[in-house]
Amino acid sequence: MKIKGPGHPNLPPAAPTGPAAKATPAAGVVSAASTSASASASAPAWAGPLRTEYRRADLDDPAKAAKLVSAAARNLIAANPSSAALPAADQARIADWMSQDPMFSAALRQSLDRILT
Repeated sequence: MKIKGPGHPNLPPAAPTGPAAKATPAAGVVSAASTSASASASAPAWAGPLRTEYRRADLDDPAKAAKLVSAAARNLIAANPSSAALPAADQARIADWMSQDPMFSAALRQSLDRILT
């Protein structure tokens, strides 16, 4: 019995070999360094008011960080067009839940760390 190896015989290899492996990235490819440098310049709409009120150093203070994450969650909910159909009380409950949930608050903190100056 012959066991087939991984992959399909008609597909190209996973990694390029030869001159293509040594070539520089295409012009459309953006490096991670330039992406993080321009992240604060092109902040999302929900972060606009937060950029004028807070700084990146505020994330180091737990009390300010909690207020900042809570404000970010409220702004994120308000900026979402599909949440306009929700009553204000439900929007506030969702924002409170997002700011207290470890996964959401960590994601918001990471985004704020990139966005704030």
